[in-house]
Amino acid sequence: MAIRFHDGDPTIFSTIREQIDRLEKDEIECNVVPGITSLLGQQHR
Repeated sequence: MAIRFHDGDPTIFSTIREQIDRLEKDEIECNVVPGITSLLGQQHR
């Protein structure tokens, strides 16, 4: 298992499509799980 963290929206300014295409080509399952940035999380303290 490998995990790659991105902050914020993983599709903005990213090569996510190319990365997913490469993983699928190599028959490696992947999931994209959006997170929350520290800036947005700070507002809910």
